[in-house]
Amino acid sequence: MSHNGTLTPVANWYINQLATYGWLPVLAVTAIACVAVWCGLGLLLNGGRS
Repeated sequence: MSHNGTLTPVANWYINQLATYGWLPVLAVTAIACVAVWCGLGLLLNGGRS
């Protein structure tokens, strides 16, 4: 499934992943990536303080 080119390359790639692998695996990987980025930003912004 390709798009008409009006989306960004990242959005177009994401749509192609959905078409290739389906919703569940793509959403699972997306959720894992978002949690990893969120936790990483938290650690960076917190400066390692506990």
